[in-house]
Amino acid sequence: MKLDRRVAIITGAGSGIGRGIAQRFAIEGASVVIADVDPSACARAAEEIGKSAMSRPTDVTSSEEVRSLIQNVVERFGKLDILVNNAGRTYQAPVAEMPEEEWDAVMDLNLRGGFLCAKYAAPYLMKSSFGRIINIVSIQGGVPFASAYSASKMGLMALTQSLMYELAPYNVTANAVFPGTVRTTLSAKAIEMKAQWSGVPTQDVYDQIEQSIPLRRFCTPQDVANVVAFLASDEAAFVTGALYHVNGGFYGHSIGAGKKAAATSVPAPEKKPER
Repeated sequence: MKLDRRVAIITGAGSGIGRGIAQRFAIEGASVVIADVDPSACARAAEEIGKSAMSRPTDVTSSEEVRSLIQNVVERFGKLDILVNNAGRTYQAPVAEMPEEEWDAVMDLNLRGGFLCAKYAAPYLMKSSFGRIINIVSIQGGVPFASAYSASKMGLMALTQSLMYELAPYNVTANAVFPGTVRTTLSAKAIEMKAQWSGVPTQDVYDQIEQSIPLRRFCTPQDVANVVAFLASDEAAFVTGALYHVNGGFYGHSIGAGKKAAATSVPAPEKKPER
């Protein structure tokens, strides 16, 4: 019960890593707000957790919806203690072939969404004696075909440290977590697109990743949730501005790096952005 009587918002919590974090927070005694753009996923995740969860469909790229989310949470629970910025999307393509609208969409959700949530949550976190912001970033700090995703996540990492300085006087901590490859719908789509641009079978990408992980298994939502729960707890009261890797020793891969001539001749993957 490390988070007993705490109120937490987790964005992108309808599935994958976000849902794993919400489940762990509930086990630790928190009231959790499942914020996700998919209303049905929101409802399912909240139903799985039970009475300590609140389903709140939200598009975090909309300042109006984010303000409404924060207001509703404070009205219901009387406070806000923890914000986990987890919502994200990706699009994989060489920079020269990256559709501008896809670049904008990735940056909008991954970086602007984190900014908006922090902006409107901060006044309430500053009133809490337990304020926490935890941003889910990425070990992909610049790998082939993931320029938009990598840039957005590195931007979120930098935002984390700006928040650390600005919110420290109010005893609010801000930290970032770098998950390894988790087999979610989002990562599956990213790997499928990367394989197409690289001209290799999708399974080859999975095999390369798994073989590159010193602990020889993929990361799970629970692995990430364990570290996020620690950072949200009193045990991490003196941890801020930190960057935590949860990757089994895996620090990225460069599949496709040698395909600069061939990559652009591969038909562009079908545009099915993930949230």
